[in-house]
Amino acid sequence: MSERMTVVMSERLGAIGEAEQAIVRAGATLRSAPLWTEDDLVTEGADADILIVGASEPVNRPVLARLPRLRLVVRRGVGVDNVDVAAATELGIPVAYVPSASVEEVSDHALALLLASERRLFDIHDAARAGDSAEAAKVGGQSRRFADLTLGIIGFGRIGRALARKSRSVFGTVLAYDPMPASPEAGVTAVSLDELLASSDLISLHAPGGPVVLDAAAFARLRPGTVVVNTARGELIDEDALRAAIAGGTVARAALDVTREEPLPDGSPLRAESRIRLTAHTGAKGSRSGPALRQGVVDAVLAALAGETPAYLADPSVTPREI
Repeated sequence: MSERMTVVMSERLGAIGEAEQAIVRAGATLRSAPLWTEDDLVTEGADADILIVGASEPVNRPVLARLPRLRLVVRRGVGVDNVDVAAATELGIPVAYVPSASVEEVSDHALALLLASERRLFDIHDAARAGDSAEAAKVGGQSRRFADLTLGIIGFGRIGRALARKSRSVFGTVLAYDPMPASPEAGVTAVSLDELLASSDLISLHAPGGPVVLDAAAFARLRPGTVVVNTARGELIDEDALRAAIAGGTVARAALDVTREEPLPDGSPLRAESRIRLTAHTGAKGSRSGPALRQGVVDAVLAALAGETPAYLADPSVTPREI
């Protein structure tokens, strides 16, 4: 490292902790800063050689073009959809990420939401808390046997595969759709998206950010009473179409860990719909995943500071310039 490098970490990721102190010990300057908006990123990141961001910071083309010192972006998490990787590639800026730290936690969360939604545990809890045991019993009596149900998994990467592994002994049938050809998985049937939508009793989303997957047309193809869970990306669901599908009975219940707008404003209609349960983007949280995510970020930064290539790059053809 020929000069002292500056690493700027988004304040939304929490305080600088012991794990991050390894960056300082490696000879870099490290500070936490508000990186909520494009202007924040340009102002606070003006002297940054390395940026550490989460899932919401808008690291887009205009921002990247105005950060001439930038040599590396590190996304703390599995997705990079808030980072314009194509623009970064054109500018010679590698984008590192941490793909494996929370696979178990997110797939656990998805399975927990699927089971709780189908067993009507949220509704039973509400009735029981209100002292209405008769209503709790009535609601519980409407749940279906897991072994009779078909689970459809949309997106069959690390997390989708982990959910499938955990679900094979729970649900009668497990279907999977992924736009990229996937290797066979024991106990899982690969199908088209149309077949999955038409055949599933429960659907769990695990696709990367991109085009809407569940829009009005997709909801129209579902079986009446389908349960929908999203622990992937908020933009995968047309939320107005979801509420319409719930009102029409196509979707019985939905559990959303992620939403298009985070945090949800007080007036959001999603808050008012009792058949939509919200978990505020906590799916990746856990006693093991949190430290693993932090360490994965630190490892990527330390690799770059040492003139090495981070383990996971969104575009492996772009490696850090000499630091």
